[in-house]
Amino acid sequence: MKLSPVYIVLISWIHLIAGQALPLIDSVCLAVQRQRLECQVHRVETADGYRLSVHRIPAPRHPRCASLQLRPFLLMHGLLGSAGDFVTGGRGRSLALELHARCFDVWMGNARGTTYSREHRSLATSDARFWQFSWHEIGIYDLPATVDYVLARTGHRQLHYVGHSQGTTVLLVLLSQRPEYNARFTNAALMAPVAFLKHLSSPPLRLLASDSSGVTP
Repeated sequence: MKLSPVYIVLISWIHLIAGQALPLIDSVCLAVQRQRLECQVHRVETADGYRLSVHRIPAPRHPRCASLQLRPFLLMHGLLGSAGDFVTGGRGRSLALELHARCFDVWMGNARGTTYSREHRSLATSDARFWQFSWHEIGIYDLPATVDYVLARTGHRQLHYVGHSQGTTVLLVLLSQRPEYNARFTNAALMAPVAFLKHLSSPPLRLLASDSSGVTP
């Protein structure tokens, strides 16, 4: 018997009530599989010990797509987002699904601390040290680890990149702090790019700025 997502959620809550750990339901793969597409989850460990989940929608297994030999796409979400941002809209409204329909191998990152990347080699999420990071660490650790993994798995030397909001910031951090990575991107599309935080006007974002002393009215 195949359980629907509703039953899975109900069973999860029963386990929680019974005092057991609440299992993580991968809503990214549920959204992809709902479109009758393959979804993979890959594990990547950063140099500083964070264990990340990277979602993948492999290119269609079709002779026409195989003959194109297209470079893979890496999509990186914004602040408080996840890989789910690129698939939940369904066909015609989700970037990852549209790229897949055009024969691309699509990879979607999940930055440390997000729903799908809350593991560390030695730190528990209850440890305050687990949360001592900002977009800077995501840029110099998470993104290069993910890029290296995607290129190694696919056999390509370069990939296409799309970042949204914080996903653009971390790319700028990587390319400025580790310039050797410039050669690993064919191109990059920056949606709602954020490069400087000095003139933020939103109070919540001002609080989230890593260096509050540099935030001016």
